[in-house]
Amino acid sequence: MNKLIRTIGILAILLATLTFISSCSNNTDNLDLVGEWTVSKAKTEQIDGWGDYYGHLFYPSLDATWTFREDGTCTIADLPTSRYSISGNTLTIMASEHHEELSHFRDTNYEIVLTIDKSNKNSVSLSGTSKMVYCTYDSYGNMGNQGNGTCKHSITLKKSSNN
Repeated sequence: MNKLIRTIGILAILLATLTFISSCSNNTDNLDLVGEWTVSKAKTEQIDGWGDYYGHLFYPSLDATWTFREDGTCTIADLPTSRYSISGNTLTIMASEHHEELSHFRDTNYEIVLTIDKSNKNSVSLSGTSKMVYCTYDSYGNMGNQGNGTCKHSITLKKSSNN
């Protein structure tokens, strides 16, 4: 009889522990960014590198629209159509752009890694960095200008009213 009571006690403790652990889960586990968002706050600080005519650092604009789609693509103002992924509480956005001008070509790549600090149904706070690398080539394929830059960001997105 003591063995049965002890077993029931251990099972009750395990059940209570599992209930407690599941109630402490991060609210970003089921984060769904699919839809249209508007930048309501944005703070950007350049850490290193530079941007110039050939390569622009990523500075999110207030009131800009960010659209995340179910297929893993997103449209973010001032960037070409991009791909995104969410792992835990990390949002990673990758974008690349190939631009042809009269005398040269330019390839620019962006990697934006943002930590999801908090989220609710109507807003999400993000912080992290963006890196930009570019290279130009002349019409013969010879490398020309090169550059890179890193920025630190703090961004708040609000769910657009037309979602």
